[in-house]
Amino acid sequence: MHLLLHVGTEQTGAANWQKVLFHYRSQLAESKLWYSASMGAPFFPANHRKLIAYARPFSEKDDSLEMFGIQSADAQVKFREKTREKLENEVMKARENGADVFFLSCEHAHSRLTKPEWISELKTLFDGLFENVTVLFHLRPQIDMAISAITNSVLFGQPISRASFNVVKPSTPYYDYLGMVKKWASVFGISSIRLSAFKNDVFPLKGMDAGPASIESDIIENAEDSLTMGLDLSMIEAVMSVPDLRTRHIQYFQSYPVQTPLRLGIDRATKLQAAFFEDNAQLATRYQGLKASDLTPDWAPHMEASNFDQINPSKETGRLIEHMLERSRMVLLRQKAETHLTECERALARNNVDIARNFYASFERALNESTPEFERLRLSPDIKNRMLECKQKVS
Repeated sequence: MHLLLHVGTEQTGAANWQKVLFHYRSQLAESKLWYSASMGAPFFPANHRKLIAYARPFSEKDDSLEMFGIQSADAQVKFREKTREKLENEVMKARENGADVFFLSCEHAHSRLTKPEWISELKTLFDGLFENVTVLFHLRPQIDMAISAITNSVLFGQPISRASFNVVKPSTPYYDYLGMVKKWASVFGISSIRLSAFKNDVFPLKGMDAGPASIESDIIENAEDSLTMGLDLSMIEAVMSVPDLRTRHIQYFQSYPVQTPLRLGIDRATKLQAAFFEDNAQLATRYQGLKASDLTPDWAPHMEASNFDQINPSKETGRLIEHMLERSRMVLLRQKAETHLTECERALARNNVDIARNFYASFERALNESTPEFERLRLSPDIKNRMLECKQKVS
């Protein structure tokens, strides 16, 4: 069986494996693919974050380890053993189902596995399981990568300024595609390396109408595609002005319709991208699957004048937005709590006490978050009675 290992750079999206397949389909011919269901993150099974937790040493702290409850070096050793066992079982299942290509995709491998020895550790996970390996890199022009990364970082509390783009240079590992690919080639071999250009298009999730490859996996039904999100200047100001705004309301900002996205201006944008010209040309010459022009940005969005210096956070605007979003969040949490209570009652009606107990615990968590203790008296008599009855039955 062939292993297709997709090292998707951030800002291309973990779910963009389907786009990679679309561009790679001619080389897959009539292959039947199996997209791994055992290597994913708890909250996003399409992103195979176990690869990071397996390969990156415990001494180098990373949230991938926390994600899987790894709290010591010994715990990581046990995690590696279980991960290998799960992968072996899934590869066997894929073979039994007639798959001849096993597909793994982790967008975080780009920035989290930055040392050859960590990549070598990851390789041990695959040794003996596959006849050959292709390591596929999904790349987009560095200036596009930077704008997406820096605007998205606002959601996670990182302030932005004109200096934010000073790191966009070949010596910064995040943007050093040539250095990154060389490290992976030193472990897996240069003949195993393939490059793929990022295209911000949407393709059908199932069926792969544009290509012959078929896909099998337990998680395909639940995988979602995503497009890179931009942030409106006014929203950047609001998020930056209230320290805790982005962490509680990230789901709102991700769906916010962008009217005036960030623009650097053509002069600065072309100057930043020009620094990568030589390295990108080497990538296209040394490795298969990419032309130098694939890493040339679409300059149209930058033709208008820069608006970067217009960002001027307003605490007053931020407080108003915070108030509205917080009230909306409370309403949604209350609705979520009532849904869990209803599911608890349904489980009790079917005599599934264990399931009911889990739903009641979820109800309590949502209620506690949405309704402070001093406001419990305002709950309707109906909710109070249902709470008491469920609590007695699951205790």
